[in-house]
Amino acid sequence: MPQIKKYLKAFEIYKEDNRLTVELTKEIIEDLLNELFPGLSIYVRDINLTTEEMAPYKAGQIIRVPFFTDASWRVGGMVTTHRYAILSNHFRDLGSIDDENWGWVIAGRGARFKVMDIYEFAGKTQITLLHLPDDVRWEIFKVLQTNYDQKLVDMSRDCMRRKCLLDPIPELATEEWLERCSLPLGTFSDNSLVPIEDNEAELN
Repeated sequence: MPQIKKYLKAFEIYKEDNRLTVELTKEIIEDLLNELFPGLSIYVRDINLTTEEMAPYKAGQIIRVPFFTDASWRVGGMVTTHRYAILSNHFRDLGSIDDENWGWVIAGRGARFKVMDIYEFAGKTQITLLHLPDDVRWEIFKVLQTNYDQKLVDMSRDCMRRKCLLDPIPELATEEWLERCSLPLGTFSDNSLVPIEDNEAELN
């Protein structure tokens, strides 16, 4: 895996300097974005969040989810107050075992996401998340801003405006699916944020 080794070597420089160097942004960052953005899809995870549960989310922060993250590629109307719109090209498609026709996709335990936007429309709230790399390169997104960011936000908001007031997709309005998606992402039960650094104890 020479490509990953190149990233890791460059990331050591990044960590030592505590900033993004010209060398990193010219090659490593460009390669990273070329890997992360092509084929990006919007997956949804609808949920009812209280004001207290919404409070930790701020645009620009990174969250970490210690459990498996269920979502759906089927985007329709909302029966809930909130929606996570997750931008990703590396969710796992579970269509082969999706007997309920949920459009089921999943991210592994410990996945990290960057909060790109919080958007209110027609009495509903959408939290847009960018699915970060599953290796050490996620840390680059602590400081990285790109020309793509606003395009991603605009795409996500447009999807929200077009879809959220449509009729709900029946399979995604069932008690079973809503229960599967009922846990807030990136927070504990007391609404504090899950630490974003690796912690294997949390995953056991």
